[in-house]
Amino acid sequence: MALTDVDICNQSLLLLGALQIGSLDTTQDTSANASICAALYPTFARTALGSYMWRFATKKAKLGRLVAAPLTEWTYAFQLPSDRVAAPHAVFHSDQVGARPFQVWEIFQDQLLADQPDIWIDYRYRAHESVWPDWFVSAVAAGFAAQIGMAVTDKSGIVDTWRNAAYGPPAMNGGGGLFQQARIHNDSTNPTEAIATFDLVEARRS
Repeated sequence: MALTDVDICNQSLLLLGALQIGSLDTTQDTSANASICAALYPTFARTALGSYMWRFATKKAKLGRLVAAPLTEWTYAFQLPSDRVAAPHAVFHSDQVGARPFQVWEIFQDQLLADQPDIWIDYRYRAHESVWPDWFVSAVAAGFAAQIGMAVTDKSGIVDTWRNAAYGPPAMNGGGGLFQQARIHNDSTNPTEAIATFDLVEARRS
């Protein structure tokens, strides 16, 4: 059976030794744990998906150019996808084979501004739990257990346990644990020459 958001939340609750939930719809499940998960999980999932160039959560898309010109120094405005969870990895002004990313663009609110009339992007999107690899599920479940641990159990020790499991000890500044292992698994699926990435929210003209 394909995983859902409820399944991921229940994995985290299981790690905490807490009662599981039946739904994130708090009109159907009125338990305290359901309320906590409903309030915190959507943002946590989007943040986790946007935190790295996960191959399973990356799309290519041509942006739709808006009719109205931007009220700035730029010539064109393009609508960014509504399912994005981070700034574009790479921006192109051609879809030709071998096209290279360029950096002369700017993100403003939910638009991308540029002087090129056509724009394609590689971007991270809110991929459904059903397509998450097992190694990402494990990392998210541990990380979310750390996120909700105090609210669910009122035990700081268990929060520390799952935070360390998810991200490594404090000295690693979030660069260890299951998320580090997930990044290693993810990168092993990349081609030898990885797509150039631009993780800045804004890339301005030089």
